[in-house]
Amino acid sequence: MILQLSRMLPMEGGILGILSWRDRRWWTLEREWKHNRSFVSCVPYGWYELRPHDGAKYQNTYALVGDTVSDDPEPEKPRSSCVFHAANYASELSGCISVGLSVNAFGALQNSQDALDDLLATIATQDPPLRLNIGGARG
Repeated sequence: MILQLSRMLPMEGGILGILSWRDRRWWTLEREWKHNRSFVSCVPYGWYELRPHDGAKYQNTYALVGDTVSDDPEPEKPRSSCVFHAANYASELSGCISVGLSVNAFGALQNSQDALDDLLATIATQDPPLRLNIGGARG
């Protein structure tokens, strides 16, 4: 399975995008690009492996692994635990990716938990490797 995240609309504090796989689409929201700084920036463009994640804060989701990002903290990778989780506003994110079914006029994701449940159920039906390619506007 290869998911494609296309960053499309930079806005104050965040970036809206579209996550797609085959004929499926979810809106995405990430923090704006701040040079890959932990907790305040989206992750860099590129390819990531998606690995099952059960952390203290977010359980039963998937973490991005690759480039400068690991699932668990590693000395050679400045970012860790960048996962998919529900959130409506970029201010609710700390470098992770949120999904929604729609976007309101203020750039907030709508029905984020429903979208996350749908995304995770879709991923669960697929055999590894699970990959994510991130491209598009950085902002």
